[in-house]
Amino acid sequence: MAVGAIQCTLTTEYSEKMEISEDEKKLISEMKSDKIKLFEFPDNDEETTKIIIDTDIGTDWDDALALSYAFNIPNLEILGITTNYGISDLRATVTKKIVDAYLKVHPDKEPIPIIAGSSRPLGSHRELILFGHEGRPFFGKKELKKVSNIDYIMNRDQEKAADFIASTIKKYPGQVKIVSIGIPTNIGLALNKHKDIIPLVKEIIIMGCGDFIYNKDMKFDEVLSSVKNGNKINLFPNHNISGDTLATKILFNSGIKVKIVNHMVSSKYKAQGEIIDYFREKSKEVKDLNDIKEPDQAIGLLMNEWFNIRHINRQYPHDPLTIHESIFGGDKSPLLYLRGRIFVLEWAAFSTFIPQLDGPHFLSVKIKKNSNFLEVLTKTIMNNNCKNN
Repeated sequence: MAVGAIQCTLTTEYSEKMEISEDEKKLISEMKSDKIKLFEFPDNDEETTKIIIDTDIGTDWDDALALSYAFNIPNLEILGITTNYGISDLRATVTKKIVDAYLKVHPDKEPIPIIAGSSRPLGSHRELILFGHEGRPFFGKKELKKVSNIDYIMNRDQEKAADFIASTIKKYPGQVKIVSIGIPTNIGLALNKHKDIIPLVKEIIIMGCGDFIYNKDMKFDEVLSSVKNGNKINLFPNHNISGDTLATKILFNSGIKVKIVNHMVSSKYKAQGEIIDYFREKSKEVKDLNDIKEPDQAIGLLMNEWFNIRHINRQYPHDPLTIHESIFGGDKSPLLYLRGRIFVLEWAAFSTFIPQLDGPHFLSVKIKKNSNFLEVLTKTIMNNNCKNN
């Protein structure tokens, strides 16, 4: 059952162009650029890392796997989970099923607030796309039809998650990282409506941006060398950014430190084999969808549904890697970064990276040799689950 594409935005004051404008070309040409080097972030010396997770979780298993990983990382405090994009209410309900199961296993843990956020983007050329399988196997056609109704999407409260993000940032000034593994509408709304929180946000870590746009006759290392020498380069959009270009522009223009985990690195990994078998076995333990006893059982059910829909047996762990990079640095981080500035174009969510020594944005471009991220991901989830049992 494909619900189809819906054109709906929160503002009519923003329209995207289908190519880069002359004004933007001029503005970019006037921006200073520097010679820079690849670098790694230092070790995280925080006793506890506080995060808000903003997600478009549904049946797509990537977000659910990220939650499982986050639950099992020591010294990580999830202050709240906000949902976005179209059927944000249903996404919040899916999240609640997973979180409720987590709290059954960990009754000593504080409840995690779950807030359904904006269902409509602030501004994008792209129609809002709903496939009709989001929320399965927990919800049937009747529930999906209700929350996918255009009137329902257009008329529900859009700002609850943005207000929650703002109030949480104010409660813990300078301590909270926002982890964006969905369409960044809630974050854009929060920064636009509550501008006073901008200097209080510790960091934003976003799963976003696509590959460099370059002549395919060139090797990637040649292109990377060119950027390190101070040359600006355009990047393709990815799903998250093109889902709400205006919110993305607000985020990148805020001056907040932004760490970007993009497809140049996340698509190099494939979660398969042992971790897939683990979640498949967890799903077999579920006898009643209304009585799920562990979060990984619910996540296993989502995995099965997603794999059946996509006819695959592996997952690119874009979102778990983003969670990882919000917490770890030094030898524990598998990624190398370039520092600069991301300028989001009004050209269908394409962007330009300007290398700058003092830029607020940190773009992941390369995986370190001998990276063991997939091993860490698998062992963290599986070993901690065994300890919990």
